Amino acid sequence: MLTIVRRPRANGSSAYRAVVRVKRKGKIVYSESRTFDRERLARAWGKRRDLELQSAEGLEKLKAAKLTLAELITRYIVEVDAIKPFGRSKRYTLESLSALDLARKIAIDLTSADVIEHCKIRRSEGAGPATVIQDITYLRTI
Repeated sequence: MLTIVRRPRANGSSAYRAVVRVKRKGKIVYSESRTFDRERLARAWGKRRDLELQSAEGLEKLKAAKLTLAELITRYIVEVDAIKPFGRSKRYTLESLSALDLARKIAIDLTSADVIEHCKIRRSEGAGPATVIQDITYLRTI
């Protein structure tokens, strides 16, 4: 499913974001977006990407890399820390997240219910609201 969203920029010009989503049984199983200067380019990319994903092997190629959340966190630490070193707190939080049960799940199969459950567990362990939000922010980044 393709959606084009017009977004105003600070300088007054417009950007066009093409959002391609694949739904299975009413649930979004994949979402991808890209921003363009022209609506025509956004629409062309979106249509092409939508066709690729609707093909029999399109979505399966994406799922073929069945990485767990822990593997993604480790990859994020290795690749991003080399470019922009993390602080002590961020590194500790990421390493802690990779050791949790949540991190054993396949990343592409992760649902909002899984994240909500993680938040409930963290709160019951005594983590404050800011700590839980920090977890969510880092998970979202990854």
